[in-house]
Amino acid sequence: MKNLTLDEFKKIHEDWKSTGLSIRDYCGNTGFEESKFYYWRKKLTESLLPQSKGFVPVQMNRQNGKILTSSLKFEWFYNWFIIRKLQLCVT
Repeated sequence: MKNLTLDEFKKIHEDWKSTGLSIRDYCGNTGFEESKFYYWRKKLTESLLPQSKGFVPVQMNRQNGKILTSSLKFEWFYNWFIIRKLQLCVT
């Protein structure tokens, strides 16, 4: 098999999702190496994550003598973003 590009694997990934098969069954049916599928799926996932690094601005409020701040934490879990609200209280 020739070397793939990420765009080519995106098409393979979409085809796999449309079949409803497990990765093992899909690879067995198509002849695609299972280990390469997982390798490319990781590359695809990484390409979808935000590329920015560094600090994120946080707004802080004072309430009842305490400093409150809340922010959202984004986590990537397979094909889902998990959004969690964090709250920090400093007295």
